[in-house]
Amino acid sequence: MVIPANAGNPEMANLFINYILDYENSKQISETVGYASVNAKVLEDLSSPGGLYEGNVAYIPRSGYELDEVYYDIPDSLRDTYSTMWMKVKLHE
Repeated sequence: MVIPANAGNPEMANLFINYILDYENSKQISETVGYASVNAKVLEDLSSPGGLYEGNVAYIPRSGYELDEVYYDIPDSLRDTYSTMWMKVKLHE
């Protein structure tokens, strides 16, 4: 989750993110929806022996897989290009 620089209510956005990342809330969301949690303790508890997702490889972090992609911050030189391309996509919805 991110809070855009021009967010109308960044304080509320921070409160919402903190609510979602709270252990109990994050655990309930993961158990209900089935998504892995970004809360490391929840991920560990759900994927460990006796956890709801024990043995499910989707909950086990991996590294070294050549087809995985990591996204980094967009360089300033590409921001305008990406913004223009996105506007073109939105205009054709």
